[in-house]
Amino acid sequence: MTDNGRAALFMSASMAMFAVEDAFLKVLTRTMPVWQLLATVGVIAGAVFWLRLVRRGGRLWTRDLLHPMALLRNAGEIVGAICLVTALAVGDLAVTSAILQVLPLTLVLGAALFLGEKVGWRRWMSVAVGFAGVLLILRPGTAAFQPAMLWAVAGVAGLTLRDLATRRIPAGVASDQLSASAYGAMIPAGVVLGMLAGPAPMMPGAVEVTLLAGTVVFGVVGYATLVAASRLGERRWSRRSAIRGWPLRWWWRR
Repeated sequence: MTDNGRAALFMSASMAMFAVEDAFLKVLTRTMPVWQLLATVGVIAGAVFWLRLVRRGGRLWTRDLLHPMALLRNAGEIVGAICLVTALAVGDLAVTSAILQVLPLTLVLGAALFLGEKVGWRRWMSVAVGFAGVLLILRPGTAAFQPAMLWAVAGVAGLTLRDLATRRIPAGVASDQLSASAYGAMIPAGVVLGMLAGPAPMMPGAVEVTLLAGTVVFGVVGYATLVAASRLGERRWSRRSAIRGWPLRWWWRR
């Protein structure tokens, strides 16, 4: 199987895992504040990837994490996580999950505009149909429009930034290190959010602990397969695509 085929399988598996994770998060947001949920998931999932690193003889912290694309990736992770969990807390699970499924299409658009990757007319048609579907879900300008769902749109934008930055991170940086770093970045982000506008934390009970375990299991598997898909996908370059993809690569080389 080609790298593109494996990347497509990984991306499909990742979207399935995240759909299940969203269901757990939706239930958790009924009792746990968003900021506490973000920080807690960051601690547990970050520890999982850290243990994987230790087992393989890797290190959690290296100067590779100061790479501009690694920092940009973590910023996208923070924005995406905060916005999507907020969307789950204030909006409908079905609508939020449906909007999240457009992520592969936004990656195609971003790869064409910022990374200079070649996109054929069939993919452009898929992107157009996908965005039309999002508009049908949101139904802006009608009485059915839910402004809260803009949180989900902002979340997809943040996750798109994260995954595009992943493509420009040197191949020598371990995927587990990137994942641990991203989850680790959610911890201070959640704490700051709680200090600024969050309600008081709550003590998780048996139900919350079980749901958190499910969230971490499906989230970690989905995250690992997503990183694999982002780093495996197509890398076809040409003189023309190099010109089209100058903005992000110029920043990366600085």
